[in-house]
Amino acid sequence: MQKLVIGALIAIAISSFGAIAFLKTQLNTRGEQLSIATDLLTETPQKPLEENAIVTPPDTPEKEKVEQPVSSSIKQAEKKPAETFKSTTQTKVVPSSVPVADAPFKFDPAWRDAVVNLYCPQMYSDNFTSGSGVIIDPRGIILTNAHVASEFLFYDTPKIQSLIDCRVLTLSGVYRAKLMYLPEQFVDETLANIGKYVPEEDIILGQHDYALLYITKTYDPYATFPTAFQYLSLDAGPLPLPGSPLYIAGYPASFLGSIAIAKGLQLMVSPAIVDSIGSIKNSSTLDTLVFKSVTSGQHGSSGGAVVREGGRITAIPSFFNEEGETTGDSILSAITIEYVNRDMKTITGFTLQEFINRDTPKVLMETFLQDQAPGLHKKYVDAYAKLNTKGTIWIVPGGY
Repeated sequence: MQKLVIGALIAIAISSFGAIAFLKTQLNTRGEQLSIATDLLTETPQKPLEENAIVTPPDTPEKEKVEQPVSSSIKQAEKKPAETFKSTTQTKVVPSSVPVADAPFKFDPAWRDAVVNLYCPQMYSDNFTSGSGVIIDPRGIILTNAHVASEFLFYDTPKIQSLIDCRVLTLSGVYRAKLMYLPEQFVDETLANIGKYVPEEDIILGQHDYALLYITKTYDPYATFPTAFQYLSLDAGPLPLPGSPLYIAGYPASFLGSIAIAKGLQLMVSPAIVDSIGSIKNSSTLDTLVFKSVTSGQHGSSGGAVVREGGRITAIPSFFNEEGETTGDSILSAITIEYVNRDMKTITGFTLQEFINRDTPKVLMETFLQDQAPGLHKKYVDAYAKLNTKGTIWIVPGGY
């Protein structure tokens, strides 16, 4: 079964104004290639939740919480050594820390405003992308997937006015944001597969698929910019064991049309049980948390939050292992904060927390936009131009 990346929903029509949308559409229509977000279809659409609804499991007596066995589909954690955790590859994986079992907890409504909708419509077009993100610092730093944040390379660029109008929607306001970090490795590996047939067994999902944005101002110029944002702290502990109860929060949009999405998505928070701990293909470490039958595990939830007790973000939903006919039949993977830390350390020399603590968010953002973003923007534009076999000069957003 073809694997799909959870995340940016794109319109069917190709807009000559949208380089990223064009590239994604090309990937979708050129055989079994690099998987890019598409609408997840279902025979029975989920019933819409009330605005800002939080789905929580029923309370159980303390005695039942202690004695209740783990789901029959998951073996008891204490009987399963760490090296035998389920992996998405045949490579033997070695945990960098010993996973621990999490106890049941309630989702604090105050955490809701830390999870944001990243919405990027294209002007003069029906194309758009929509994904999720999570604020990880009170100064307004957002962690999301690279396949969601890449659209921001074409927003608010310095030379000409962008034709992509990206915005950050929270429960308390609408804001503007700019890229603070996007791994060049993600861009290179994504563009390397354009126009090529890539067998499913060679597709690597989740690798380098993270990015940082920084909220710079309010969307409404007359609105008040907050002195601090609600945020979720980064999980610094060991991974949760299979069977651990967590929550997944995001802005899913699989069952909605473009008009409904344009009017505004609703935050969805769903309880989620860790089914297994997996690895990104060809990795020898534990990199992902795997979940089954999660209501909020839909396209549009990419970059959202997998939340642990205490409001800690332990992973971000990133891709489907298997696409089912309904959310109940789907299996999704979320890359862990532990993986992001390890990968960022290799690339930049800093863990995620170290990276954002090096300087002010504004300085980090401006440094990236000046030193790295122009080159990444050019790579997308060059790849886009090569696909245009007719040699027509297309208008692309941005202008680095």
